[in-house]
Amino acid sequence: MGVMKFDRSVNDGTFTVEVCTSEQRGYFEHNERGDEMGGELLFDEDVLVDYDGTTHLPNAVIAALQFLRFTVPNEFTNEED
Repeated sequence: MGVMKFDRSVNDGTFTVEVCTSEQRGYFEHNERGDEMGGELLFDEDVLVDYDGTTHLPNAVIAALQFLRFTVPNEFTNEED
């Protein structure tokens, strides 16, 4: 496996989100807490299908994914943030 080329990315000041569309994978990471508040993102085409790393997907990450034109199903949204 080679190095992933992240072709979609955004940094909203709180989180960095990067996605490699050819691998259908990406990650999110808090800009101050690092991977303590980060995780892996898995896609099927442009739809988020799973994530790993935190108990819930932060709303800022959901917004970043939507900004990058990914679909985030309702099952990943939360009211905690």
